[in-house]
Amino acid sequence: MREILLRAAAAASVDPPVTLMVSIDGVPLKDLSAYRATSPVFSYTVTSDNLVGLPGGTYSPVVSDGYWLMLAPLSEGVHTIFIEGIFSGGLETDVSYTLHVGH
Repeated sequence: MREILLRAAAAASVDPPVTLMVSIDGVPLKDLSAYRATSPVFSYTVTSDNLVGLPGGTYSPVVSDGYWLMLAPLSEGVHTIFIEGIFSGGLETDVSYTLHVGH
């Protein structure tokens, strides 16, 4: 029962209405809903000086639900990945990555 509640809570942050846009070198990716995945139950450990201010320790059980991209290797050169998202509850992200791919 607890796992069902965890999964429902994780899903609530990414269930519609969600607006997503991802482009690589100016070419938009399509069917982003296909990139959504839910994790198995897991645990994680943080130190007391972590970035989000959690008390140090191990947290379990937890699950993740979100959008994850796994890309084919990019060609050598400079690439730009742009991600924009608007999620339930007003969470917004807008980030651009510049990748330098060498040999």
